[in-house]
Amino acid sequence: MLAAPTLVRLRPEPARRIAGDLSDEGRILQGLGLPKDAGSKDAGPKGTEPRSAGPKDADVR
Repeated sequence: MLAAPTLVRLRPEPARRIAGDLSDEGRILQGLGLPKDAGSKDAGPKGTEPRSAGPKDADVR
């Protein structure tokens, strides 16, 4: 039995599959036909802030 990490983009057509080493973000984005900044943690819809890891009003003691 063999298992490999696989990423599938179904839409928009044509569907694309990437299997194997997913550590090179730039290469993965290129293979999926996405812009290089699509995988950036700061990327998001225009006018929005990046998501934080936790709630904004957390009570830390």
